[in-house]
Amino acid sequence: MLQESIVDKCIGCSKVRTGPEPGPSTCSAYLVPSSKWRFGRKCPLADNLVKKVEETKFVDPLKQSMAQYKRKKQ
Repeated sequence: MLQESIVDKCIGCSKVRTGPEPGPSTCSAYLVPSSKWRFGRKCPLADNLVKKVEETKFVDPLKQSMAQYKRKKQ
């Protein structure tokens, strides 16, 4: 089975490999890399994407409401 060439979104991933002869770059993990990017999905092995991690600080709702009450009272 022949491997298809990579998609533009695959550029920069460590799974991309180029052959010794000139030709299209291929993915070392998937035969059809374009299928992993269809319908807005992201490739599960893409390490070129930066994942955003949001840190949310837990705030006790009771303490928060008491603080708002004190601010309104003043």
